[in-house]
Amino acid sequence: MEWVQNRFTFPLSFLEVTILISATSAWFWNFLKISTFYLGYFPQDLLRQSISSDKICPFALDSEVDGLYVRDFTHHDLPGELLAAKIATFLDFAETPEIILKFIVDQMKISHLFNEVLISPRFLAVFFMIIFAIILIDYFIVGRISGEFIEDYQKLIEIEREETETMQTFSRKFFGEKVLVLGFVISQNFIDISHFTPNLKDFSSFVNSKFSSASITGDSTIFAIWYCFVFFVFYVTQLILMRFVLTLKNGQIKHRNLFSNPPIICTSFLLLILFTFSSFIYGISLMAFNFLNTKYAAILIIDAFQCWIRCAYTLLRVTLIISTSKITTDSEILLKCGNSQRKLEICKIFYEKIAHLLYILQYSLYMVVGITITQKFASILFFRRLAKNIRMFFETKFEEDLDLDKLI
Repeated sequence: MEWVQNRFTFPLSFLEVTILISATSAWFWNFLKISTFYLGYFPQDLLRQSISSDKICPFALDSEVDGLYVRDFTHHDLPGELLAAKIATFLDFAETPEIILKFIVDQMKISHLFNEVLISPRFLAVFFMIIFAIILIDYFIVGRISGEFIEDYQKLIEIEREETETMQTFSRKFFGEKVLVLGFVISQNFIDISHFTPNLKDFSSFVNSKFSSASITGDSTIFAIWYCFVFFVFYVTQLILMRFVLTLKNGQIKHRNLFSNPPIICTSFLLLILFTFSSFIYGISLMAFNFLNTKYAAILIIDAFQCWIRCAYTLLRVTLIISTSKITTDSEILLKCGNSQRKLEICKIFYEKIAHLLYILQYSLYMVVGITITQKFASILFFRRLAKNIRMFFETKFEEDLDLDKLI
């Protein structure tokens, strides 16, 4: 019973409530700005003055089944009369279950990602290339690091099991979050009738129509390909760091020269390549302002900088491990490295501060884009992750006593 209560109760902190209320209010305000309103709710004298004015009429008519509605395109700050008319129209719509249901379905629909991402040849080619590269790196390089230092086969199996579980959890969280981003932040709902046949005779016609639309390259396709490269960098750096740390904690590496281990040499070279690659994609993201929406380009820049700072920290951490030619125990690592370990701890805290700050900017940007561009209410769901990173940003402290486990 206690597990059920912990599983299905979600107490919100003051920070989370504040972010949720602010984001919901911003979404509703933006929704009112772009929504239509019934002509009868707007004061007739003000409407007559607006139409007869020598300025451009700020209204555009939008015919509906049960009346005449007006869509306002110019008012950024809604006057009181216009706001009252839109709220009254919204309350009328709220009384119709069919309209509310259609609105909810449109807000939650992400089926268009099937055409733009899952059957896109460009995305599939990049995705399987990344997966193939990760398998090769894991099997031929990272997976062989512990072979020379861990003689107990059972302990090696436990390390691999722990590593597999951690990386599977990381992959699920990463792809789960990015699917939400693609569905509720990046892509907008649309129906292109040129790619849909109204009367399909058989299943083969349906399949052919779906695959014919896969040639479309939309925003979701571009960002899905981008997230494949981001996943590759984060996955490989996490994999390398875990394997090094677990080998140090469980291996018998007395009087072993780490430089003499070919997998470690290859791993060091791989980290240099990843660092160069992350610098390259960061440069590409800076050029995104020339051909993408400013907010979309900012998302790419934050992702690229996260890759760069992650590679830099992993390279520093691994370099410190292999810089000592002969290592005996974990405590001797701390004793020998001394000041270097203290510098690494400072770098770790500095890295965590930057990482949490980037996540704060990232989740804030997700919510802003979802509210202002795609008008998806579900983008507000990132409020808990935003609040979590805000708390962790201010809770990071400097440790007086060095501990190898805290430097992971």
